Amino acid sequence: MEEEKGIRIGSFLFESTHDVSFKSDVIKREPGVYVVLSEPREMRIHFMVLDVDEAADVYEAIQGHERKACWFEYAGENPVNVAVMYEPDEEKRKQIALYIRRKYHPPCGEPVVPTDEEKEIEREHFYGPTTGKFLKDTLTPRDEEEEL
Repeated sequence: MEEEKGIRIGSFLFESTHDVSFKSDVIKREPGVYVVLSEPREMRIHFMVLDVDEAADVYEAIQGHERKACWFEYAGENPVNVAVMYEPDEEKRKQIALYIRRKYHPPCGEPVVPTDEEKEIEREHFYGPTTGKFLKDTLTPRDEEEEL
């Protein structure tokens, strides 16, 4: 079996990470999806997803990105890198970026608002099959105080 080259984020294979403050043409001026990552030194995880987006020109989008300050704020002293997957199809890019945003909930960028169907799946996961009332709905004010 051939070894994968790059980094797997969700179920997608991205190119190896590059320093976000790159000064070369390592990242192409092509359409794609990019994921901004921090690689925490003190934690036992490989990376933390800070942001995800798609663009018709990945190089340009990263260079002048409006959320760069957020990336460095959340990374702190850790390196900030970007992984890129080139994809010419705009609809596919949007779907991939949305999938990654939903899976990793990055702190930078707009949070994804779940659909009604996704909310119902989550409710059933936490509260069991819906019966018209959820556990939270059955608590009295006194019960809520005791839980705190």
